[in-house]
Amino acid sequence: QHATLRFLEHENNKAGTVNDYVYKDNEATMPTLSAMLTSRIGGGGNHEQAYLDTIKLLASAFSDGAMIDIGCGRGRIAETAVGMIREIVALEPDPGRCNWTRELLKQHDSVSVYNLVTSEYIAQHPDKQFDLAVLGMVVQHLPTNWITEVMNDVAALTRSGGLAVVSTTHVIEKAKCFTYQ
Repeated sequence: QHATLRFLEHENNKAGTVNDYVYKDNEATMPTLSAMLTSRIGGGGNHEQAYLDTIKLLASAFSDGAMIDIGCGRGRIAETAVGMIREIVALEPDPGRCNWTRELLKQHDSVSVYNLVTSEYIAQHPDKQFDLAVLGMVVQHLPTNWITEVMNDVAALTRSGGLAVVSTTHVIEKAKCFTYQ
């Protein structure tokens, strides 16, 4: 089964607000999907561990800086970076998943979890930028007419000299894997 999101149509075809997102998947199906994917980075073929190890390395490289986890879901990326980078902001538009992540990370003063999309966060924090911006496993859930705006938001949120990481799954049968480019 593939994770799906239900999107409400927007009259102006702009990226939606937080009220437009509802994540619809059984979390128990994710290990099955994960097992079908492999890693091109090497190691034991565990793409999830390779990806999280990469996030740890990058967070450590920016240890005195700030990271934003866009579409944080249930907080796996933000949780991975806790203690490795000074500040973490996690955005999740789905209220249930946002609350899950907020509860998961509530004991960490360095983490702030918001029930917002990128455009709403930028409107509330117009001068805030990050050393590390992570958009992990989000793009495949967005309507194509939202992608340009979201990618522009990622660029706006990434400080000069910072790094943006965008990861997604491939849908081509022969390319069922994560790649790093």
